Amino acid sequence: MAKPHSSLSPTTNILLTFAWAAVAALFLFVIEPHSPIILAVIGAVGGVMQHLSFKEATKGFSAASSLMEVRRAFKATQWGSRYIRFLYFSKFVLIALSFLHIRQPLLSVIFGYLAGYFTLMFVREIVTLRDTFFLQRLSANAPNSEPNVD
Repeated sequence: MAKPHSSLSPTTNILLTFAWAAVAALFLFVIEPHSPIILAVIGAVGGVMQHLSFKEATKGFSAASSLMEVRRAFKATQWGSRYIRFLYFSKFVLIALSFLHIRQPLLSVIFGYLAGYFTLMFVREIVTLRDTFFLQRLSANAPNSEPNVD
């Protein structure tokens, strides 16, 4: 069995979790104006959709060795297709919320959008981290189909 793409590895996802958290915290708590924490709910919904897609197509994800194959595995499931549409839709919702919530110069609106986006990605990573460990165990326990060449 081929090694799954690095975007599906626990190490990558742990590193991304810390990166998303750091940047989200910067935009949520340091840079003025502070964005509402309720934006994290959008990330939780996306994470649940991604989790359900992993459950539907575990073999497809564990066999995916490129980003296009990961996307194909998402598109092959009902929840994965919903997740991809939801992710694009949520970006537009974040833009609208930023303009409606932050009535300040454009730079503040952009920072508000980034706060929402990084929070969304952080929560999504937290929700799906367990799935990456599961995929890693599957690929580690799968028999190697390639013969040993000495």
